[in-house]
Amino acid sequence: MEQGFRILIHRNDDRLHVKMIGYFDESAARKLVGLLESYANKFSIVFLHTNGLQSPVPSSLEACRRTLRRVNWKSTRLVATGTYGDTLVPGPASIRIEGPFQGAQTRAATG
Repeated sequence: MEQGFRILIHRNDDRLHVKMIGYFDESAARKLVGLLESYANKFSIVFLHTNGLQSPVPSSLEACRRTLRRVNWKSTRLVATGTYGDTLVPGPASIRIEGPFQGAQTRAATG
């Protein structure tokens, strides 16, 4: 049940910021994947901010990760920030964001 789970979206030119807040279970994972599939290739970068997640179910993070691997990310780079970024975003590339997020570890996946 996605009780207590919210997704906040902020658009900034050709970038989309997706902030997840609350309990991340299977229902929340499906909601996130559905949202991301609808935005695939409409933005150059999609940032997934995970610091708002509370006690995510590990199997839900992994299921979301597996599903995101199947999304066609031809023209969109997916970047996850925060505590659960490494778990959520598929792909081997690790990057650092400079500026106001300086020092924040992130994971990035490109299609």
